[in-house]
Amino acid sequence: MTSNKHHLQEKSGRGNAVTEFEERVWMHHQQNEDGTSQYSAAYHLTGKTNIGRLVSSLSKLPQFVPSLNVCYQFDEDAGLLKLEGKAGSQSINIEAVDSVQDAISHLQGKQSTPIVLEIQSPIQFTVYICEESEVVLGVISNQILNGEVSWKEIFEVLSSLYNHGLSAIDNLSQTPHRLGYTPLSKLHDLSESRLPWIKRPTQGIDLVQTGVSEDVSSYLQAPVPRKFSTSIQRNSYEKRFGRTMSEVEILAATAVLFARYVSESNGLESLDVFVPADISQKDREISGSMIESGLTHLTLGDVNVDLGQAIAEVVAPLNSERPSAACYDTFSESAALVTWLVDPANHISMEDVEAKKLPIAPLHPKFEISLGVGIDQQGELGFELVTGSTVSPHIGAYLFEQFIAYIDGERVAKPVVEVQSILSKDELKPVIKQTRSISDVILSEFREALASDNMTKDDDFFDFGGHSLIATRVIGRLLTNHGIEVHINDLFSHPTATELARHAKSDDSIESATEAETTKTSYVELILAEFREALASDTMTAEDDFFDFGGHSLIATRVIGKLLTNHGIEVHINDLFSNPTAEELAKLAKGDDEIDSIETTAVRADTKKRSNVELILAEFKEALAFDSMVATDDFFDCGGHSLIATRVIGRLLTNYNLEVNINDLFSYPTAQSLAEHAVSCSSAQEEGQGASSQVGSSSAPLSLAQNSLWKAITKYSKFGLDNIFNLPFALRFLDEVDEVVFGEAYRDILVRHTGLRTQFFNNNGNPIQTVVDAKDIDNYKWFWTSDECESEDRDEFLKQEASYAFDLENDLPIRMRFIRCKESGLQFLSILFHHIVLDEWSVNLMMDELVHAYKQRLQGKSPVWRSEPLPFHEFARQQRGSDVNQKHLDYWLNNLKDVPWATPIFPKDHPLSNTAETSVGEGGWVEIQIEKEVREGLYALAKSQRASLFNVVYASIATSLHFLGAPEKLIVGTPSAGRLDAEYFDTIGYFTTIVVHLVKFADVKTVAELIAQVKNNINESMSYTDIPIDLIEEGLVEGEPDVDGHMFEVFIQLHAKNKFNGALELPNGDRLDFQQVDPDKSESGLGLQFEVMEEVVNGEQVLRVMMSYMSNNYSSAQVELLSDTVSSLFAEFAKSAKGDQSLEAIKGRVIESEMV
Repeated sequence: MTSNKHHLQEKSGRGNAVTEFEERVWMHHQQNEDGTSQYSAAYHLTGKTNIGRLVSSLSKLPQFVPSLNVCYQFDEDAGLLKLEGKAGSQSINIEAVDSVQDAISHLQGKQSTPIVLEIQSPIQFTVYICEESEVVLGVISNQILNGEVSWKEIFEVLSSLYNHGLSAIDNLSQTPHRLGYTPLSKLHDLSESRLPWIKRPTQGIDLVQTGVSEDVSSYLQAPVPRKFSTSIQRNSYEKRFGRTMSEVEILAATAVLFARYVSESNGLESLDVFVPADISQKDREISGSMIESGLTHLTLGDVNVDLGQAIAEVVAPLNSERPSAACYDTFSESAALVTWLVDPANHISMEDVEAKKLPIAPLHPKFEISLGVGIDQQGELGFELVTGSTVSPHIGAYLFEQFIAYIDGERVAKPVVEVQSILSKDELKPVIKQTRSISDVILSEFREALASDNMTKDDDFFDFGGHSLIATRVIGRLLTNHGIEVHINDLFSHPTATELARHAKSDDSIESATEAETTKTSYVELILAEFREALASDTMTAEDDFFDFGGHSLIATRVIGKLLTNHGIEVHINDLFSNPTAEELAKLAKGDDEIDSIETTAVRADTKKRSNVELILAEFKEALAFDSMVATDDFFDCGGHSLIATRVIGRLLTNYNLEVNINDLFSYPTAQSLAEHAVSCSSAQEEGQGASSQVGSSSAPLSLAQNSLWKAITKYSKFGLDNIFNLPFALRFLDEVDEVVFGEAYRDILVRHTGLRTQFFNNNGNPIQTVVDAKDIDNYKWFWTSDECESEDRDEFLKQEASYAFDLENDLPIRMRFIRCKESGLQFLSILFHHIVLDEWSVNLMMDELVHAYKQRLQGKSPVWRSEPLPFHEFARQQRGSDVNQKHLDYWLNNLKDVPWATPIFPKDHPLSNTAETSVGEGGWVEIQIEKEVREGLYALAKSQRASLFNVVYASIATSLHFLGAPEKLIVGTPSAGRLDAEYFDTIGYFTTIVVHLVKFADVKTVAELIAQVKNNINESMSYTDIPIDLIEEGLVEGEPDVDGHMFEVFIQLHAKNKFNGALELPNGDRLDFQQVDPDKSESGLGLQFEVMEEVVNGEQVLRVMMSYMSNNYSSAQVELLSDTVSSLFAEFAKSAKGDQSLEAIKGRVIESEMV
């Protein structure tokens, strides 16, 4: 197998062979996205640091240290390969921060972001510029290079480049073969087995410590890893042991003393300890902090063995030339690490610069307790103790302090275990009682299910005829009837009532009715929390109306999605409209446990597990060419190894959406056992796995919505209308804005959202989108300050900019240009997007993030985001990787069957028709103002009908068109958010789909009935809005429509709470106000478009309607008639507080007989 692997790698012609260790780390890195295989280190540089020289020297390092100039890529045939990187293009990050502590915080944030090993070096550098010219050099390193690089060589090369501009080191040392145990993931916790008293309590206990600030007090209680350090004189050991000790002997003595201290103070016979087998290789430890690789396992702590003899027994294997063989498997027990400290700062010797390593607690320590010892720069013994996040935050300092005293000969005064045992006798009584009662209940259910009255608590469930179906029934009854939760895997592993009771979870203090009431109460709180966040209203109460606080259908969609995704609470949109308070809505909400029964779930799980065995076995057989293999055969006994394991795992995920962790395959190497640990991806993931082999690629197909727009772009471009899908916005700043900082802030948005830096190509008739790499953004011109934009006529400048024709293959799809008005001196900003990358939802997301980024950039900081949005092109790939939802498409085809294509509202022979010729796409717009009294009346009508304001305005507009001649069945197009997956709620992109509804006037007689019809049309179609209009139209005519426009003539959309009217925030709390300037539209791709603008301007609610029209369809006289009629209908609807007015009566008042 090994020789075949090398043959494939040589045959591929790309890259070199990798070690088994690199394979394992690479796979662990791919499957864990929290940075667990990465380390951070920081070096405080004081003196006269030349930033330019430092950055230049860092960028040249890969040219002189080949091990830094590598990347790792997986080849389908050859497996994992190590390739040479681009030595001349090492990117060095530069960050401005307020303090050294801020630098450490930012660095640890970067540590949690996985390095992209396919294209990036496994070691990344960041230079932090702090206040008062302090500099911090931050390093993020990946475990995959452990033993491959030497910090001594790296920093000596860096120093040489910094001091002389070239490296004086010609021959780098060869990498030795590392042996011993190297953990890839966290070992079992000592607090779960040997030292339960150190465990952090599960309940939150808010301790107040006097004399410290709130921030410090909060940190002292936070569940985070901690590091404690101190130093003692080196002769402390010499005094105790009567002789000079080598470094290896110091390490051995420390390990023995620590094991004895822990054993004595806890009444243990011994302690499992790992120590490094060879501390001479400390400079090759990738963490740069303490040695965590090449370890050997020892059992220490026996106080009956002479101390000197115990130390000698430890020294012997550490001095051996043949330590234990390399091993990367998971150690199955808990253990402590006693190791040697590493300080790479000793090798930094740059001119006029002093370097000191900063103490940083590791984010993901492999051991719950790690003790390091070493010799510091002053020649004294330095000690560091690291405790994991599971350890009580108050234990580490005590443990460390007592151990240091123990080194000096202080005896353990009182074993901790005695105190613990005294306390535990009383504390464990209710636990013992509860365990006994649970075992009784389980036994009772076992006996009934198996019809075996003589069964005891220690009898095996399966020995008495139990099987998976009966197990499912028992588990369901335990949960339903007794509130006892049992996992089916636990029943198979612990098949007696006594054993199973220890793994069961119970809350028998709450009766079912009380539990249901409590659940509904929590639903109220969760719904109210989502209402408050979505509406930005912290004062809202559970009795307040969602719509009174500015809610509408788009916000409702987001709230419903977040309730389901984040809390497992299902709410129907019609219920929200009918019951718009959190109090009322909670009564109709459903939780996960109400959606699916436990028995059904368990049966499905058992069936899925059996099918998983078959799938895994089939992949094992194919990968190993071993047809006779059975489900209980060992993968490795049949010739399997890491590369084949990698391929099997990849195929299981790609072909069957079955996720397997590489460590599980090594621990459970049979198909039968591995199936127990396999995880089926969620439905959202399943839909996107068709293109999973391309995940991570910068290219993707267009989403369905984008593809629909692309067809329209192609169609209109034939008429020279290359800018008809521009989205022009213009802002007027009422206060002076820093244009350069504004540009930096928006660049942060471009980096954050890949959709805004995407280019589009026609690939042999198949359009694709390709993301521009963030580092290449500055190669494009997309931002201009007012100094670069001179114009005498501001309005003409904005008009020309709005008509710019994007080259989607070569431009970024965004332009921002500042201009200063010569008359007023005010700054104006033209913001131009191509519609294919931005929708209504995205605009408000973008403005919120821009306000945040601007404030941070004014302070010289990079913005810190609460979370990272998923990239839009991954959504597109996921969507196009699965079939169109036929059920959703059929919904539209059935609703719109036999509906004729719409025509202009007025017939061609209408008296007010156009006589002059107009070109295709030529158009204009008018504004319909809505007075305050009318607006308030429309709001009141919406509330009385439990509808949104948009529902009422939509009904008003439709009615006015019907009165002027529109048919009894009016086809109306309207945009829908198109975001059915809440995972993408924070992603900027073009998700919007156009949906079509039929307004059937023959079915309604009053205002209320019409509003109800409109509301139901919109709400009932929400779940089907992933289908774009082109697929609906093509499905209706069974082919390509032979008309230029869409099936609808009328388009109505809402622009609610538009954040183009708002303010930028300054660090001192001041605001820079800005307002939107309406664009001058001279083109239209839609016959008649109504944009309902619900805004807050200068703190006041404003409602207006922008009506755009196609000049080819409507004359100026007809536009005036339409505008006046719509305005009159708004006034009439506003008078109908209860909606009981007859539509015919309104028509009689508004439309004069034979008006035209």
